[in-house]
Amino acid sequence: MGYADLDLRPPEMQRSTMYQSTCMCECGNVFESASNGCSRELVESEAYQSCDGIDFNSEKAFMFYRAYMIDRESNPNDLASNFFHILHAAWACDDFDMENARKMRLIGINLLEQIINDEQYEHVKNDNLLMEADLLRRNGKFDLLIEKFNDIKFEDEIYQKIIDFQLKKASQKDDSRYTVGDVIG
Repeated sequence: MGYADLDLRPPEMQRSTMYQSTCMCECGNVFESASNGCSRELVESEAYQSCDGIDFNSEKAFMFYRAYMIDRESNPNDLASNFFHILHAAWACDDFDMENARKMRLIGINLLEQIINDEQYEHVKNDNLLMEADLLRRNGKFDLLIEKFNDIKFEDEIYQKIIDFQLKKASQKDDSRYTVGDVIG
């Protein structure tokens, strides 16, 4: 119910239930409802076991980061899938661990830059640009957001309102969480 966050994190109740499709086996392999897990070599690797050395404060973030690692290995060319796994990890960190939420968003920003420049994702380029703006602002990259988005104009009125809102909040050095409802009033 309600509006999604500007980075598309769903409102409640979906926000609380989105984690139910991911589970972890005793061996450490993470499974999603549509996944077969990963190779034994990856599960046994130091990088996987330590989540690339990231000490998560949330088991959900831990599982989503491992899901990202699995997806990165098994679907390296599906950047959108990789991105949404890391975005889920950021969301899982938001409530408990802002430092790791920022780390996850930085990885997401790097993936989004590749997605935005990939012709295969041209049909959702504007959506991805709006997500990038929010990730930059939430990560405190205010000057970069202003530099990249100050001259961008969207034909869609709602998209333009969202980017104008992002630019305003970036100029105020505001990295808080906002929803689409905050933009449209």
